[in-house]
Amino acid sequence: MKVLYLHSEPCGSDKANLIQVKAMCKAMSEKGMSVVLSLPAGKAQSRAKFAGTASYDLAIREPLLPGVKISKYLDCRGIRRTIRDSGPEVIYLRNPLLLRQAAPTGIPLILELHDAVLHHGYPLLHVYWKRYLRKITASEQLTKVVCISDALARHWISEGIPASKIITAHDAIDGKQFAGVLSPETARNVLDLPVDGSIVTYVGRLYEDRRIDVIFSLARAFEDTLFLVAGGPDSESRKLAELAATKQIHNIRFTGQIPHHRVPAYLYASDVLLGLWSSEVRTINFCSPLKVFEYMASGRKIVAQGFPTILEVLSDGINAVIAAPDSEEDLISKVGIALRSDGLETLGKKARLDVLSTHTWEKRISRIFEGIL
Repeated sequence: MKVLYLHSEPCGSDKANLIQVKAMCKAMSEKGMSVVLSLPAGKAQSRAKFAGTASYDLAIREPLLPGVKISKYLDCRGIRRTIRDSGPEVIYLRNPLLLRQAAPTGIPLILELHDAVLHHGYPLLHVYWKRYLRKITASEQLTKVVCISDALARHWISEGIPASKIITAHDAIDGKQFAGVLSPETARNVLDLPVDGSIVTYVGRLYEDRRIDVIFSLARAFEDTLFLVAGGPDSESRKLAELAATKQIHNIRFTGQIPHHRVPAYLYASDVLLGLWSSEVRTINFCSPLKVFEYMASGRKIVAQGFPTILEVLSDGINAVIAAPDSEEDLISKVGIALRSDGLETLGKKARLDVLSTHTWEKRISRIFEGIL
């Protein structure tokens, strides 16, 4: 089967959504599909590196107006050309703007949704895209709507999308990437980290709505523990490192942005992994964070804040330690429990078993394309 994945994130981006899209394309190709991923042009060096490592074909869409923000809204000709040249049997996408541009081809479509809002900049555009989505899901051309969580699936059903076309498919992991579990000592040696003592790690973006500053309170509460914060943007990482120095907190290490392939080593080096969000996160009621599944695959103890969609995957005392959302006090308490209790190692093992048996990209592709392949 020939699949064209149309995406709107530029080549070379380090955002999690492109990491997910690349993983999906790789899994499709490993399932025997002929895959073309089409992206807007990025930097030339990023494009060359990307193309050299991908297991699928890459089709770059050059902007009509380079450097102009609205250029993505004028990409119709580039998209039509890409569809014509690749000759797909199915077009896969996660942007309603691209859905509108792909629909006139008559080729079967699969749309993946990660949010309840289709346009955050202008509410009227959200209303427009919502009406368009209702209209096209009534046709046979849009075969499936993939929702990233059960909560998001329920939302779109309540908005009039036929339940028969909606499936839930949480994010996932590459089982091969996490096949060989490293011991903490080995991983720490690889990363030049202290072999002795406990390490608590957060991996992810350092957006303000993640409330990363709560790690300062954790570091003060557990002065004998090293807290690793691995993620970017680098400017924010440096700012937080300077703030920690100003506050004379010396048991936090900010690594800055790390390549995605290095993430497993940081997870393996850790005793406890932190799942941090807040009620301020725009998609907190509908999201399925990629890091949750990577945390699970590492087999390490997880302390995560128990927002509803996180609890679709993690269960307190079963495969994680769950802290009350937005409660710094409870988070400190639960991290203390995870650090002090050796018996909780079984939670990490159960989390790894759960993710490898249910949430791999290969299994996700099989679920999405069931009845199509």
